[in-house]
Amino acid sequence: WCWIAGYGMAALGLMVKGPQAPVYFVGPVGMYLLLTRQWRDLLRWPHFVGMATFALRVLVKESAYDEQTGAGGLA
Repeated sequence: WCWIAGYGMAALGLMVKGPQAPVYFVGPVGMYLLLTRQWRDLLRWPHFVGMATFALRVLVKESAYDEQTGAGGLA
C-alpha cells in the first residue's frame, strides 16, 4: 500500500504543481533504497503496481483534458 499511496500522491502533485512532484518522490526514495542496499524493492510487484497507479491517474486526467480541449490541442 505504501507504493500505491506514494505514487498516487506524486500523480496528484504532478497535476497540481507539475513535474517536480514525481521527481521529489522518486529521487529521494530511489537514492535511499540504493544507499541502504534495498534496491531489490524497486523490482518487486508492489512497486510496479504503484507506478501503474501513477500512470493511470495521469492518463485519466490527460484524457479528460483532451476531451474538453480537443485531441489536437497541443499541435
